[in-house]
Amino acid sequence: MKNSIRIDYATNSIIVPKSFLKKAQCFGTPEYKALKAAMAENKGFVVVERTISKKAGKESYRNLTYKNMETYFNTQENSVVYFREYAIAKERSKIQASPYKYMLNWFVANFPNYKESDVFAESKREMLEVNENEYEEAIAA
Repeated sequence: MKNSIRIDYATNSIIVPKSFLKKAQCFGTPEYKALKAAMAENKGFVVVERTISKKAGKESYRNLTYKNMETYFNTQENSVVYFREYAIAKERSKIQASPYKYMLNWFVANFPNYKESDVFAESKREMLEVNENEYEEAIAA
């Protein structure tokens, strides 16, 4: 709760995070009392939920799990070689501060075109569409 409430005098608003606002809805909680006190001290101010600004162009690796990395190797011609390299990299990652971050960097460096594979489709629907297109191309050939 520390430093959860921010008073913005320029816009006459009391800015609070979503989690704080949810807790403040329950009568008698510390958040309720803190918000009530802030509203009493700042008459006419509006309570606004704080939004988190997202960095434009930030790369997202949402679907890049260890399992999906391994599935990706299975779709490649040299899968045995890739699995050996993967096993070595995974062993090396164990001594790192962030093993997953190490593996993520290793995977992206070695397979920059991984997103073209349907293994990393954002949704099952998108994956089905890719497979249907491949099917139609195979029939046409």
